Amino acid sequence: MIGSDQLWSLHCLGGSFDKVYLGDFTRPQGSRLVGYAISADVRSVEMLAGQKPGSVETFHALSMREEKIADMVSAIYGRESPSCLDPTLLTDASLWEPVTDTKWKDRRYVLVYEVRWNKDTKGRLRRKAEELAARIGNCEVIDLTGMKYSVTDFVSLFRYARYVVTTSFHGIVFSILFETPFYALPLWDTYDLRYRELLDALGAGDRFVSPEAVLQPQDMDFRHMKEALNRLRAGSLEFLQNSLSE
Repeated sequence: MIGSDQLWSLHCLGGSFDKVYLGDFTRPQGSRLVGYAISADVRSVEMLAGQKPGSVETFHALSMREEKIADMVSAIYGRESPSCLDPTLLTDASLWEPVTDTKWKDRRYVLVYEVRWNKDTKGRLRRKAEELAARIGNCEVIDLTGMKYSVTDFVSLFRYARYVVTTSFHGIVFSILFETPFYALPLWDTYDLRYRELLDALGAGDRFVSPEAVLQPQDMDFRHMKEALNRLRAGSLEFLQNSLSE
C-alpha cells in the first residue's frame, strides 16, 4: 500500500516521477498493490497522462485524495479511482491526545502555519493573524512556518490555539480534529484545491476566505462538520476493506 500526501506531485519529486511511487518495485508474488488517497496537483496528472506508465495499471485498487484528481486519473486509465480521505482523517483526536503537551494549554495565541507563498504574499498570513489576535485581545501570535518545533509541540499548538490561520491542508486537518476555530486563505493557485475540496465536502466552505477579508474571531460549530467527516470516513474505510479482502 502506498499513499498519500503529494505522492504524485512533481514539484516534490525533483521534476520527474518516482517509479516506486508508481508501484514499480519488487514485491512478493501474489501480493496486492493498493494506492490509497494518493495526492497530486493538476499539472502533474496532466504530465502523467502523457507518460501513461504501465505500472499504474498494475494497482489492484487505486484511490486519490482530491476528487478532481480522482476524476482525471479515472478518465486517463478508464478505471474506477474514487477519492478517499487523507489518512490523518481516518481517526479522531483521541489518537493525537497522548502526543500533546499541556504546557501550551494556558497560552493565549493565534497559530500561523504557512506552507507556501509567493513574492506578493510572503508575510501576509502573519499580518492577518496579528490583526485577528488584536481583535481577540491579550493574544500573541505563534508562527509554525519555520518548523522549529518538535512533533509534540506541533500537534499541541493546534490543540490549544485560540485560532488557526493557515494555507496548509494539514493545518486545517488538525484544526478540525481538535475543533480549533480556523481560517484557510488561498493563493489562487492549483494547490488551493487540496483544502477547498475538503472544506466543501464538510460543509465548511465559509472557512475558505479571501486574503482581503477581515478576520473576525467567531465560534465554530463543528458538529455538522464532524457528521460529514464520519460519513466520508466510513466510505474510505470501506475502500480499504474491499481492497484488502477481494
